[in-house]
Amino acid sequence: MARFRWPWSSRERYSGQSWSIGDPAFAAWLRNTEDMDGESVTPYTVLGLSAVLRSVSVISGTIAGLPLRTYERQGDDRARVPSVFDDPYPGVEGMTRFAWAETVLIHLLLWRNAYLWHDARDTRTGEVTAYRPIHPDAITKIERVGGKKQFTYRDDAGESKVVGTEWITHIPGPSLDGSCGHPLLSSARAIFSGAISGDKAAQTTLRRGIRLAGLLTPEEGEELGETEGDAILEMLRQRVVGREHSGDVALINRRMKLAPWTPNNIESQWAETRQAVLGEVGRLFGMPAHLLNDTEKQTSWGTGVAEQNLGLARYTLMHWSTRLEQGLSQRLPADQFCEFDYAGLLQGTPAEEIQLLIAQVDAGLLTLDEARKIRNLPPLTAAQKAAMQPPPAPPQIPRAQGATA
Repeated sequence: MARFRWPWSSRERYSGQSWSIGDPAFAAWLRNTEDMDGESVTPYTVLGLSAVLRSVSVISGTIAGLPLRTYERQGDDRARVPSVFDDPYPGVEGMTRFAWAETVLIHLLLWRNAYLWHDARDTRTGEVTAYRPIHPDAITKIERVGGKKQFTYRDDAGESKVVGTEWITHIPGPSLDGSCGHPLLSSARAIFSGAISGDKAAQTTLRRGIRLAGLLTPEEGEELGETEGDAILEMLRQRVVGREHSGDVALINRRMKLAPWTPNNIESQWAETRQAVLGEVGRLFGMPAHLLNDTEKQTSWGTGVAEQNLGLARYTLMHWSTRLEQGLSQRLPADQFCEFDYAGLLQGTPAEEIQLLIAQVDAGLLTLDEARKIRNLPPLTAAQKAAMQPPPAPPQIPRAQGATA
């Protein structure tokens, strides 16, 4: 088993990418910053933004919850067959299928690259029997040598080692060079940096607590020394502040003016900043506004659940699930492929589903037992089937010959 050095504290690497010396990002890199605003933009820091965390959770968790099935082509038909991807990292020391798929998708969404280490093989056939997700930061370089991919990583001793696709399955995200996924955080660093900066500013302001009742200033013509001003403030705190002085009257033998001074969220532009962040992150990840709890401009009322799920699946989820399906299918025999089953996600309400099943049974597309299986019901017993048969028609009484009506 290979042991990797996990660079948890390292800054994000953009391996396999060419930089122009005229690119501002290159100057930022020389200054050891990830962006031009001084905020560190990494997969770890952006997860501190609630909109990013929600987007990544929805996409990865929804796809991971879908059944991943393997099929074999048989002429124009296909049949389900078992494969290693039914449980890709088995055992108590491994991962559940949901956690495995979720981890791989989080790597794809944030790092734009996912790597699976071939952790175990069948001693008889040599086929891989366990695919272990490895942290994208562990891979320091991707290159093609003789048309084949090679991956450089550091082991726990800090030594660089090079392996090929016989040890690593690489699933790249959207790419510009066909070898490595293009980093989203690098391309949209200004957006994420501004969002992180806005969050930090809001947190700092709230932590320092500029929640003053007001500013007390002397009227024109009044002269107050520092000692006298402090005495007036102390007297006001004793006479006015606190619930026990509610409705009381205070006397000051000076002309003073009290101006309220408590900035609110609107004046601080916090609400507007967060609203803008929701829109930017939603566009970057392809998330509908209502799933980010942004219902100011868009609402889910009046739209069926099936239609909402269909739009999410078609324009966002399938973009990532298809990438994963095809990457895994390359590790299967030539006539086999794996596929996420979206049927459960796209089904409508129970009433709509039952009506559809009834129509399919009436049309002969499904048997009654097949329809019951879809609803997680057992097959009908022989007695139940006999009871459902229509009663026989009464016998026809023959007429006597020559009888008239």
